Order: sequence, then structure tokens, then C-alpha cells
Amino acid sequence: MNKIVFGYALIIYGLLKIIISTLNEVAPENLRHRLQTIPVFGHLFEDDDTTIARKIFNLCFFIYGVDSIIHGLFLNKIIFTTQPWILTHTAAYAFHFVLGLFMFATFYTLFELNESFYVVEGVYTGLILLSMVPIMYMYNNVLSAVEYGLGAIPIGILGYIGYTIMLKNPDRVPNVIDLFLVSLNSLI
Repeated sequence: MNKIVFGYALIIYGLLKIIISTLNEVAPENLRHRLQTIPVFGHLFEDDDTTIARKIFNLCFFIYGVDSIIHGLFLNKIIFTTQPWILTHTAAYAFHFVLGLFMFATFYTLFELNESFYVVEGVYTGLILLSMVPIMYMYNNVLSAVEYGLGAIPIGILGYIGYTIMLKNPDRVPNVIDLFLVSLNSLI
């Protein structure tokens, strides 16, 4: 995919994440109920959950939306003509690891307690963010076959964890579009 086109896609994706997260937190209940009728995006406003877990979920995606916008702006050389620190390899590894671990740990502990869709999304997004760390490292560095094999171990473990969660809860599947865009944002 052309980096410029992908950059614009990241900007749109980041804006959507920021807008949806913000509306879920500050929009009045009657507006959120009207937003639920929007085709394709309506399910993002279905939860009337006012718990701290929902607020944490929205905050995590707000932060990821900001990262996506910065990445998209940099790819298109809009505002950022030099690579911002947050997009360096080291910062990207740390950002994905910390956010992924936080999301997975937080929402996995709520998985059996809360039937809300955002809990499922938080668990799988956390796993994807964590698995992207070794993938990004392998993508960004020239490694030997042994190093690639060692890098595949954590990816396999995280994939297995996601697979076992999916087998135990086949009716609770994440948003594939989000997981795909999170992965692409990490690699480009």
C-alpha cells in the first residue's frame, strides 16, 4: 500500500478513535442512543456502561488514536517533517508493550465479570499490541534464522492465548477491522 494513502487512512482511523472515545465519555445519553442507530458504527455506542473500566478502555483508544494520527501525519510529512520520538523503534516497542500489557491485564481480569463488547475488544487488542512488539523488532532488524525462531516464540504464545480465549468464548469475537489496523499501524 502506498505510504501516503496509508498515512491518510491512519489519520482517519485516529480521528475516528478519538471522536468515538470522546463521545462515549462526554456525549449525553440521548445523543449516544441516537448514535447507536448509525449503520456500521452504531455498535460502538451501545454500551451505557459508566464503570471505570469503560473509561479506561476509551482512554486507551484515545491514546492509540493520537498515536495513529501522529503516525499518519509523519507518513505524509504534514506538521512532522522529522520522525517524532514516539515513532522511533525504541519508543514504538515500549508504547506497544506497555499499552498492550495494560489492556490485556485489565480487560482479561474483567472478561468473565463483564459481558460488554469493549472488554472483548480490550483483551484482543492488548494481545495484538503485545504480539506486535516482536514482529516490529523482526521487521525492523536483520536477524539470523535462530533469532527469527526465538522471536516467533512469544508470538506463538500470545496467539495461543488468544486462540484459547476464542475457543472458550466463541460468541465473543473482536472487531477484526480494529485488529487489522492496529497491526498495520505498527508495521508501516
